[in-house]
Amino acid sequence: MTRLWERERFARFGRAAAHSSVKPDTPPAKDKRFTPDDRLPDAAQGAAHLRDVFYRMGFNDQEIVALSGAHALGRCHPDASGYSGPWTPTPTFLNNGYYNLLLRLPWTVKEWDGPMQFEDPSGKLMMLPSDLVLIQDKKFRPFTEQYAKDNGLFVKDFVAACGIASLLYARVRLAVSPALLPPHGISCLPMTAGTPS
Repeated sequence: MTRLWERERFARFGRAAAHSSVKPDTPPAKDKRFTPDDRLPDAAQGAAHLRDVFYRMGFNDQEIVALSGAHALGRCHPDASGYSGPWTPTPTFLNNGYYNLLLRLPWTVKEWDGPMQFEDPSGKLMMLPSDLVLIQDKKFRPFTEQYAKDNGLFVKDFVAACGIASLLYARVRLAVSPALLPPHGISCLPMTAGTPS
């Protein structure tokens, strides 16, 4: 089972890696490709934004879709992101349920006072605009369909993409301060994943 803190660790890797690709004289918060609070990617944006953010870090479309599978874990909190709710009914398990839900459930705009997000017919699960891009974009959708069919493939590709993100994060930390790295180097160990029992 993947721990929720690993999702936060992945988010930090992504933020750090993105910061390393911005011109040194451009503060990331002023870069229009980032959200005002320095999070990335902006959940309200579309496929072009996802590609802009992740291509600059060297990721391709398949890896963008694989990394999006991190939404299998956790939930959104209004006080942190403005969005609310879990993506899946099993938010403590890393599995391909996220992709299956995207493809198989009808998603409608949630009527509420928060930012635009989508809900399933039960109103218990949510998806962000950036999630729905994975089924709307003709280049993202085939990967979404593959991962929905094959949990092993998703986990393998997710671990590989997270390894790249980890290395990008390490490169940033080393560039900022070599003293921040552990004395024995960095290990990119595979995350334990499973399906709910």
